[in-house]
Amino acid sequence: MKISRIMNLVIAIVLIALSSLYAITQLSLNKNKEAIRHQAVLSQAVSTMKDARYYVVQVQQFLTDMGATRGDDALPEADASMKSAMQSLKELENIIPAYRARVLELEKKLNNVNKVGREMAYAYIQKGTEAGNNLMKGPGGLDEESAQLAESLEKIADELTAQFAESERVSIAALENSEFLSLISSLISGVVIVGVILILRRRILPRSELA
Repeated sequence: MKISRIMNLVIAIVLIALSSLYAITQLSLNKNKEAIRHQAVLSQAVSTMKDARYYVVQVQQFLTDMGATRGDDALPEADASMKSAMQSLKELENIIPAYRARVLELEKKLNNVNKVGREMAYAYIQKGTEAGNNLMKGPGGLDEESAQLAESLEKIADELTAQFAESERVSIAALENSEFLSLISSLISGVVIVGVILILRRRILPRSELA
């Protein structure tokens, strides 16, 4: 075989080896990017859900305070917490559009809590303790509506937390796989290149120089 052909063959093999190494590395990087992006989305969703639960509790607390103090001084705080809770739920929908139907359900339950809570608070203020207690502890009262909302919020929060934990596991596994693939592909490429160089050396150099 002519030296020129041998050189062309060597160049081709080296290029193939390097191209394969690049392709494998790029594939691993893309998988890592997707895993990290998914993890970031879930992290943001978990944080947003935490905010929503906090503001929901604040709505209930301020409305309860109105009944306890027999005054509406806490109404602005209740309104602000209600607005923040709704904003957090909207943000959750924007982060994970697949949760839209469930967010709408949460918004409906939150509106019910707000409505019943206000009715309860003004019942305490205007009609007395017994009327307020009926709207707090009776069927369809604040306690019942709040418990239903809290259960729904907790269910989604637990789902998101579990998904986030799984995404962490997947991200770590993807990183470990990419490191392993890069190592193996590098070793294979190195072996191929060294092998080709040895073959080329045997072909080009005189036998006397190889002895």
